[in-house]
Amino acid sequence: MRERLQDIREAAEDALAFAAGLDAAAFAALPVADRRTYRALKNALAEIGEAVKLLPPELLARHPDVDWRGWAGLRDVVSHQYFSLELPRLRPTVVDELPALLAAPSTCLILKATIFAATLGTRIVTQQRRRR
Repeated sequence: MRERLQDIREAAEDALAFAAGLDAAAFAALPVADRRTYRALKNALAEIGEAVKLLPPELLARHPDVDWRGWAGLRDVVSHQYFSLELPRLRPTVVDELPALLAAPSTCLILKATIFAATLGTRIVTQQRRRR
């Protein structure tokens, strides 16, 4: 699970970086004006959706503010509608919804790291007591 959360975070950060500085017109023109960025953005969004599909339902339930189902569905759209993506409709998803998506997995990663550290600390203390 930790790996999938990391995948989501990295792909979301990449997608935001790819879209940074693009106004609506530049974003809509990506397939012709900058095919590399267009394809990189599509790939990042597909990675997010694929990783979301692999997350356990209990984790998704802890973050109801994120449209997990929508992100998983977006993967299918981006991956299978090669020539008919509606970029004017996609831009708000990237610009407005990616930051919320980033916040949820980042929170999860912090919690996981805290739990891991606490568990590791408990194990170390227990081992030290056994040695005495």
